[in-house]
Amino acid sequence: PTHNTNLAIAGASAIAAAVSYCAGGGDDLEEMIQVAISGVQHGMRFGFEIIGASIIKRIELAIELVKTGKHIEEIMNDIYEVIGCGLD
Repeated sequence: PTHNTNLAIAGASAIAAAVSYCAGGGDDLEEMIQVAISGVQHGMRFGFEIIGASIIKRIELAIELVKTGKHIEEIMNDIYEVIGCGLD
């Protein structure tokens, strides 16, 4: 199972929370990130429990990669290669 797991639901909850924040007129990046992290925490309570990398730590690492000041293409590549685009 992949979609009915705590990690999958938590990841989807992070995105849904961030999009909802912005759609509701929110425009503060730091606040949006905190809303996304709250979404992760809420979503982790649902689905079958599986072991995997922390979504919150992945978000925090992505933020650190963005703050490096590298060119956007390099940052995107680093995020893809280090964090990945899935839950495994």
